Amino acid sequence: MDDKRDADKRTPSFKVPSLRFSVPQQTVRTRVGGNNSTGGLHRQKVRLKPGHSALDWHRLTIESGSKGKLISGLDDLICDEEFLRLNQENAYGLDKLIRMRVPTYQIYPFLKINNSILQRHTSRTDCWTIYKGKVYCVSDYLEYHPGGPDIIFQNCAGKDSTVLFNQYHSWVNAEKLLETCLIGIFVNE
Repeated sequence: MDDKRDADKRTPSFKVPSLRFSVPQQTVRTRVGGNNSTGGLHRQKVRLKPGHSALDWHRLTIESGSKGKLISGLDDLICDEEFLRLNQENAYGLDKLIRMRVPTYQIYPFLKINNSILQRHTSRTDCWTIYKGKVYCVSDYLEYHPGGPDIIFQNCAGKDSTVLFNQYHSWVNAEKLLETCLIGIFVNE
């Protein structure tokens, strides 16, 4: 028994120093796709504000998104005749669900959004986009995007962003990333 205690005393202990990393202040150009001979696309990486990492976005979706707080522009929809016409199969009680802030990703069948409605949501504080036939509100995500808010806002607001997203982020699961930002499905009319 004493041998074990003696062995424990002889075991060296290690202290791990804290690590600090410096973050460059300037933007960095990176090459995406292609190779040196064929060129490729260039994009700018930007420095995110403190508290705007991917983990911070995940926390926000759990804390606010699950309560329907990451979607803007819904209050006007419950009085919109076009929206009510598109969604007449679940029109009964729909206004109540929206006023109670039931997350739209939990409303079945999904809300239907056409291009006319989509085009009314193209501001930074009320920014909707289409990805794989579903409409998402990306207003709150803009500041969390590693490429900066401008690239999403300029290229995706009121548009189908599927091709552009897959060109740069084919490995990212956008449906999971924006799950609590889902408004409904896009319908052509």
